[in-house]
Amino acid sequence: MIVGLVKLKNTNTGDTLTKGVEVALPPIVFPTPSISMAIVPKEKGDEEKISTGLTRLHDEDPTFAFAFDPEIKQLIISGIGELHLDIILARLKRKYNVSVDLVKPRMKYRE
Repeated sequence: MIVGLVKLKNTNTGDTLTKGVEVALPPIVFPTPSISMAIVPKEKGDEEKISTGLTRLHDEDPTFAFAFDPEIKQLIISGIGELHLDIILARLKRKYNVSVDLVKPRMKYRE
């Protein structure tokens, strides 16, 4: 039997909970993100709230990724599609009260 539970604090997506005998299921294979955009906060000083919010949202939805690119000095978020990124940012605004804009990442210029 497979069930879904909510509000468990010490579990993550893909964890297996059993009673008695431990069962090892194969890990979930998540799709690779295919689109990347840069995140720009609408208000100065929201960078820490954005990072905290994205970290928690990633725990809930491991199909997106985010990282700061020091070469172009931008926070880059990657997802399965534009709609996926829009949904993540809507959740970021609703849950963590942080508004951001999506822009194309800067080009990396090298010699």
